[in-house]
Amino acid sequence: LAGYTNALLLGVVALAMIVESIQRLREPLNIDFSVALPVAVIGLVVNLASMLVLRGGHHHDHDEHEHDHDHHEQGQDHNLKGAIAHVAADALTSVLAIAALVAAQFAGWTFLDPVMGIVGGAVILRWGLGLIKSSSRALLDAVPSEKIAASIRSRIESIEETRVHDLHLWELAPGRLGCIVSVEAAQPRELSVYRKAILEAARIDHLTVEVCARA
Repeated sequence: LAGYTNALLLGVVALAMIVESIQRLREPLNIDFSVALPVAVIGLVVNLASMLVLRGGHHHDHDEHEHDHDHHEQGQDHNLKGAIAHVAADALTSVLAIAALVAAQFAGWTFLDPVMGIVGGAVILRWGLGLIKSSSRALLDAVPSEKIAASIRSRIESIEETRVHDLHLWELAPGRLGCIVSVEAAQPRELSVYRKAILEAARIDHLTVEVCARA
């Protein structure tokens, strides 16, 4: 949920940047370079340091808890991804601001400041939309891949007199899948047979299989 909220905030900030930059193109403002440049540089340094800390925490978390695949891990991953995207957006804004301010101060290209604002806003908006898409799918427990689900179903039903009664596939974390399958068979086989069939069809990190005898 925090990742989704972060994505929405990124979108709002991006739109505000674009609107303000367009207004500044129409009505240019005087720039105090002695203040603006140092502030932009300090902002960039702080954001880069924050990104290093967040990314370090992200890798450490996976190293320490690689065995624990559940919805809590998924939420943590999206939340961290949202936080990193937020800081990265701030860092990008600082880089563009520094480039525009240097060009304006030494070449007189004052129009670059609002233009860079529009470019930065567009990039941040794209990041935000991508994060909204991925985090909303996780929140709704949407099937991450219809192709994988179909492959699992097909592989199980290739076993004689067996059909899939119910199949639930979801994303535990980026690149990690969970799957619960209910199988009906006229002559149920060992559970390992169905597990092997599923794991041959897809890489599943958390798998639950239920087998019922068909009447």
